[in-house]
Amino acid sequence: MSPSSDSPAQGGRLLPEPVHASGRRASRSSGNTLFEVLVALGLMGLVLAAVGELSVAARHFFAQSTDQGTCFREAAMACFRMGRELRMCRELYHPDPAVLDGGQPWTASPEGSAVVVFRRPGPPPRADQVVGFRLDGSRRVLERLLYHPDFPVGQSSQARLMEPPRRLAGGVVGMALWSPDPSRRHGSRFLGLELVPGRTSGAGARTGLPLRLEVRVGDL
Repeated sequence: MSPSSDSPAQGGRLLPEPVHASGRRASRSSGNTLFEVLVALGLMGLVLAAVGELSVAARHFFAQSTDQGTCFREAAMACFRMGRELRMCRELYHPDPAVLDGGQPWTASPEGSAVVVFRRPGPPPRADQVVGFRLDGSRRVLERLLYHPDFPVGQSSQARLMEPPRRLAGGVVGMALWSPDPSRRHGSRFLGLELVPGRTSGAGARTGLPLRLEVRVGDL
């Protein structure tokens, strides 16, 4: 007589029923899967947060680099233009040429403001032009000014503008002018110019490499 499925096995113990065993295994498997899903969701959230922070940092770095590059390019073009016009300088009104002859460079004020005014030959039919370059320290903007050429000699402060100021560059934080010793330039008169580009004010503000040039001018 063969034993039934409910009969005890050898040793007096009942054999476990297969259906009960598989049910317990399925329950444990479901618990592990839910835990793994929660862990995966947490890790995915951390990864997405890190990617978002990296994207913001990359955009911020790109904006800073673009801003700095734009300031440098504008300052370089403005320096070249100023040098081209200073080369035709016939008379320097401001700063006083005697100050430059002292050997020390004339620089912008601590606020970054400065103005250079000089007379140069103008295109026909104008006989002369009185040109100015002004650094507005509050806005850090370099502008070109064009004055009426007729004003009392020695009173350049009475010169009147012929047209609104023209913007040359932004982000300029310094300007300087000097006159090298003619004995070191084979007896020729030169004017030196320096522009300092920089980022806008704030926690990340900083200056870049100064742009310098020297141009030969006539007798001042």
